[in-house]
Amino acid sequence: MGKGFSYLQNGLVKPEWIDQNGHMNSVHYMRIFDDGAHAMMKVMGFADSASPQKQYAIVASRINIVYRKELMSGESWQLETGLLSVNPRYLTLVHRLTSKNSVRAYCYIRGVIFCTDKRSSKALDDQDLERARQFVVPGLKDPFAVVSE
Repeated sequence: MGKGFSYLQNGLVKPEWIDQNGHMNSVHYMRIFDDGAHAMMKVMGFADSASPQKQYAIVASRINIVYRKELMSGESWQLETGLLSVNPRYLTLVHRLTSKNSVRAYCYIRGVIFCTDKRSSKALDDQDLERARQFVVPGLKDPFAVVSE
């Protein structure tokens, strides 16, 4: 069983992030989610500069954002991240963005294991798979599972 969501980030919605509709623009949601994905990779030991002998990275192949309630200028936010699926060839991350005890958005990212040397997909070794499984959020389903492979 996984340990669930990991707390990774918090911040404030900057005035320059607000669009013509008066709420945070979608590009800034994606920035928060992308930063959260990188932070999660570091927590799991899969940082961008992952072990040179392994020569792999985890790259986004699919992204789905579900907006629940808008974020406004000056509001504080918290981002929690976990994994939904762990497979030798991919991981699915889930981000939960909250403010004032209210979920504002979810983001699901399918990350493919990518060999940086050969520029092609690759499989994780057993040790990395086991480490990733510790971050699975129990009880949630992978929205990409139906369309995978």
